[in-house]
Amino acid sequence: MSRLYFGDNQVADKGVQYLASTVANSSLFVLGISKNGITDEGVHYLSEMLKTNHRLTVLGLEENEISNSGVEKLTNALKYNCTLQRLLLAENKTINNTSVSYITDMIHYNRSLKRLDLRSCNLSNSAKAKLREVVQIRKYFELFV
Repeated sequence: MSRLYFGDNQVADKGVQYLASTVANSSLFVLGISKNGITDEGVHYLSEMLKTNHRLTVLGLEENEISNSGVEKLTNALKYNCTLQRLLLAENKTINNTSVSYITDMIHYNRSLKRLDLRSCNLSNSAKAKLREVVQIRKYFELFV
């Protein structure tokens, strides 16, 4: 199996804990777990998995309950991950301007990420402008804010 879409299934953090341990050494390329009530606790398990996983290229976490703390965990993990190409965090309403520094730092370190989706998060216009400015240094980087 190379793709797993598990959206809108109430997986929650406990399910993500089991899922992350299963995916850690799998041949999975795409993991879509949007609309599952995942919080920063679940993101912790995914972040640990991303530090050792060398196959996953797409991680879809749209419409969950991820906050700035979760973004910090993800971006720290992505400093060490060189395979993830798309990180989809759209519609996580508690992600706000605090996350911008974590994201910009990660963009400087991680060269494999090609797409970041933060649409409908709680980012101000100035935070969006800062992100757009930072990604200008990256050729072929798609930012959605």
